[in-house]
Amino acid sequence: MRFLFSFILMLSLVVWPTQRLIPPKSQQRKATHVVIMKHGEETGVCTASAIGRHALLTADHCDMGTDNLRVDYTFNIHVLGRIKDGKDHIIYLVDGPEFEDTMGSLYNPATYDMSREGDGAFFFGDGGGMFPPQLRKGYRMDHIGFDKDEAPKGMIAGDLFLLDIAAINGDSGSAVYSEETGRLIGVITYALFERFVGTYAMHFTQAQIDQAERF
Repeated sequence: MRFLFSFILMLSLVVWPTQRLIPPKSQQRKATHVVIMKHGEETGVCTASAIGRHALLTADHCDMGTDNLRVDYTFNIHVLGRIKDGKDHIIYLVDGPEFEDTMGSLYNPATYDMSREGDGAFFFGDGGGMFPPQLRKGYRMDHIGFDKDEAPKGMIAGDLFLLDIAAINGDSGSAVYSEETGRLIGVITYALFERFVGTYAMHFTQAQIDQAERF
């Protein structure tokens, strides 16, 4: 009986910390939100992540110019400011209730680096208007480089990093994380051939991130 009790105790010590880190309960998952925007007769749905108590990170191409957003199909907020990095990333500074869980600690401009080729990656997306966000996993591939003269229409010049993760409409703006470290890799910009996604490296300054986290 003593042996059995010791074994159960040892098992609990091994399993319990792991359970706390499973993706559905992770900080990345809890910081993910679906954002609905309307502009005239058009309605857009994207995925965003709380990077501060009143700040949401998403893809810049999701921005429809409206200052009214609906979050998680439950409450409305107003955009009070916008921070952009020129690489299809935008941070909305908003009013409304505070976001209890944020992913701000998972991104630091001073130490930011794209994951290495072959590294595992994951994101939680609201593609198709699904909520709660759904986990997707895959691997970092190579990158495609575009200069300003050869970039396809609607695409930004620079390196588009590819991941072999399927995405659908509404996953745009999802924060992508390293499976090894849990840190931010990028934000989904494009879905390619319904099988791959592309993301540009982040170019926010530390002052911009500080502003978002303090807002």
